[in-house]
Amino acid sequence: IFRIICGKFSSQRQSFLSLVKDCTQIPYFLSTLSMKITTKTLQKEHLSKFKAIITDLDRKPHLVVILVWSNPASLTYVGHKEKIAKEIGATISVHQLPTESTFENVRDIIIESNNDREVDAILLQMPLPDHLKSHTRTLLDLIKSQKDVDGLTTANLGALISWKQDSLIACTPQAVMNIAETHRSDLAGKHMVILGRSEIVGKPLIHLALRANMSVTT
Repeated sequence: IFRIICGKFSSQRQSFLSLVKDCTQIPYFLSTLSMKITTKTLQKEHLSKFKAIITDLDRKPHLVVILVWSNPASLTYVGHKEKIAKEIGATISVHQLPTESTFENVRDIIIESNNDREVDAILLQMPLPDHLKSHTRTLLDLIKSQKDVDGLTTANLGALISWKQDSLIACTPQAVMNIAETHRSDLAGKHMVILGRSEIVGKPLIHLALRANMSVTT
């Protein structure tokens, strides 16, 4: 592995010090590679499990995604959700609203989805455009907690903080914990460093780590 990574330098005129410095990144490279392999394995296992569960259901689970404005990153995330939903046999409805949409426009779709018995989950894609950012908390809390698939309502965040096992948890922090548990069967006593304290990743991850009896630095 050392030769494969560093072999590119053999034909280049670089000092030995530069070569050594570059190759000190090998542990990081191997760790990253291991994480990618683990992630792919977990994803494959979960997709197979969910597909089997959905096959036995009387009705396909239905996710509603509300996307306001054409943020490139958000479009990518939503596209990935659509691909996964199709793969496991779930139903997904994407409401793509123009950037200038009002609070009322978004609110009405949330209320309609809340009242629709055929809708099992609602996801308000973040971030919202600037003129709606001050309404983020209000809009999130309009989502019924049992349909809050991102776990971002005050009710679900509160349940997470109080360590209630039935709380819905945002997917990214939950995925981080799943990967960590795959590499270390017992996380108790381990130290996790978290960069950022966003409501969708950082804050939930802090409480998940504490729930696993880890020490946390942010």
